[in-house]
Amino acid sequence: MVSVFDWTARFGFPQDSIWSMQAKLSVLEKAQTASRATPEVPSRRRRLSKEARFEEILVAAEQVFCEAGFEAATVAEIARRAGVVEGNVYRYVKSKRELLAHVISEWYSRKNDELEKEFAQIASVQSRLRYLIAAHLRNMRDSPALLRLILREGRANDAEFREIVGKLNQRYTGYLRSTIEAGVQNGEFRPQTPVRLVRDMIFGGIEHHSTRFLMGEGHLDVESIADQLLQLVLLGVRAEVLASPKRKAIRPSK
Repeated sequence: MVSVFDWTARFGFPQDSIWSMQAKLSVLEKAQTASRATPEVPSRRRRLSKEARFEEILVAAEQVFCEAGFEAATVAEIARRAGVVEGNVYRYVKSKRELLAHVISEWYSRKNDELEKEFAQIASVQSRLRYLIAAHLRNMRDSPALLRLILREGRANDAEFREIVGKLNQRYTGYLRSTIEAGVQNGEFRPQTPVRLVRDMIFGGIEHHSTRFLMGEGHLDVESIADQLLQLVLLGVRAEVLASPKRKAIRPSK
């Protein structure tokens, strides 16, 4: 095997330059190996406002929670994806559960804004009812992992969680409640319609029917289910009562 000293003697290369070249190659190889072994992490040197940084943390948190579930998710992985050190996450929240509450509240805020925008353009009670049923089904279809988290973790008996998410959830379900109440007030629905029960039946029915889909089985036909559920609700609450058919008089036989 030809040594460095043989190459120096044979071709007249300065010994110092050969050692320098080998040292540079060694450093380059180590750097390439390290870059392959270490996952790419977003730059931590970007200067962001406190609000913008928290938004990035929430985006990363939603990804990790949806992929791993609440229990298996770690704040360390969330911080890595957001490009911050783990300690910085705790500048915004006190716990992992509080972080989840903020993720869910962000989702509710977005959906409430969408509902408010569309709701104002729909005039009739029946059309509003159909829209709200379909909108909730679409949320199930489009964000199954997040909806699993909301259904599972949102029901935990946690005062801190309820304080952050509770009012937004009430606003989200309130559109349906106000629609049913409007139907009662304008005479389309029966006066004795149990508004809260009908609201709970709609949301509960959708969640129960969507369980298999949320667990990764089958598909969710939003439009078909929305039509069927709307008809079931209307059959139960509509004010008009079908008149019973008149019976023909039976003539006595002679």
